[in-house]
Amino acid sequence: MTKEEASLKKKTNLEITIDALREVEQLKNTPNKKSYSSFAELLKDIEDEDIYEELERSEEDIAAGRTISGNEALKELREKYGL
Repeated sequence: MTKEEASLKKKTNLEITIDALREVEQLKNTPNKKSYSSFAELLKDIEDEDIYEELERSEEDIAAGRTISGNEALKELREKYGL
């Protein structure tokens, strides 16, 4: 297991979502970013199977009740970042 994989396993779903939102902001400001015309095109381009592991982990979290409502998640984000 790489350091990055170990780090991800320790993060909560909220922390992973926050990281993803930060990455989206960075990508929006990247001049030569790759873009896709459809979600299907993006999926074809994904070669890394880690996404499937993350989806499986998310399903396990949902089944085990390790979730919060979207409103609660947004409230936590607003409080954390002063929004």
